[in-house]
Amino acid sequence: MAKLRTNALKYIADNAIDVVKNDDFLMLLSEDLVDILKLDSLCVQEVDVVRAVLTWVDHKLIKSKNRIDGKSRRSVLLKDGILFTMAIPLLSLEEFTSVVIPSSILTDEEQLQIFKAITIPNNALTCGIFRVRPREGGRVVEVSVNDIVYPGNNRSGDINSSMFSGYCSTLKTETLIVKVNKRIKIKSVTIKPQFQQPSQNNYNFRVDIKTVTRVQKVIHRKSIVMFDIRGVEERDIETDEGTLHVTFEGKACKLPIDKVVLENEKLVLTITPCLHYGNSNIWGIKQDLIPIIQQTCQLINGMMFKHELSHQTSLYLTLTGGHLVESFEVVEIC
Repeated sequence: MAKLRTNALKYIADNAIDVVKNDDFLMLLSEDLVDILKLDSLCVQEVDVVRAVLTWVDHKLIKSKNRIDGKSRRSVLLKDGILFTMAIPLLSLEEFTSVVIPSSILTDEEQLQIFKAITIPNNALTCGIFRVRPREGGRVVEVSVNDIVYPGNNRSGDINSSMFSGYCSTLKTETLIVKVNKRIKIKSVTIKPQFQQPSQNNYNFRVDIKTVTRVQKVIHRKSIVMFDIRGVEERDIETDEGTLHVTFEGKACKLPIDKVVLENEKLVLTITPCLHYGNSNIWGIKQDLIPIIQQTCQLINGMMFKHELSHQTSLYLTLTGGHLVESFEVVEIC
């Protein structure tokens, strides 16, 4: 059974992002859960691991008809050391305060230790026996748009390179389209208009998120001799994933996206400046020179740019309109 166990754990690690959301995950015995949480190769972010474990422990308490509170949760999580198999010190401050703190599974001393570990660089090792080693599959990579436009920082002169058609002295809607050869997760997008001098005022943006999925459908046609002819029809299905609103205050704005992009999908972000009618020049004359990416680039896999995220995963991107996106964070799902 050792080989079967090894293969099962590998499957769980490779598909962890789906496994932790499956109802069968809630049925795991505590010792089996520990075996999974000890894996370095789990292809999922740590905050999703923590959320899944909290859901698991609440399910156990409901099933045993126990009260759901911090004391009961902690008691279950201390069994077999489940609590310390989660890399809580590696969470972001927002994740720690919004997910872990409300669960009340930590003592006051543990909360203070982890808070210091998150806010003070290289301080995670002070967190006692909590896991502080990041998982291989949850690695977050920040991709700069400039690194894509200028691979290896190889700029041909100034920003007036052939990649851009010119400047726009006012804000202009930008559309960012991403597709991949292997599934990934877009964790966040950072908006920062590429201007020369920031304005003194704050401006609002609307970010519309949608996925476009290419599907195939077998169709049947009758020929003139009454034979049934089969064909394959391809079409795109668009799904609205929501809208985010952000206020630009002269510094980069990081927006949480947290969307998984599959091999047959495109993630489309449309970033629209909310300008009042008749006030299109609020950025001032020649104050904010936003480069406009031209449409005459040679297409790669139907997209303008190709970026190698790793030796296994390639990103294909299209950028249209104003140069508003500074970077985006990607989680590679092995």
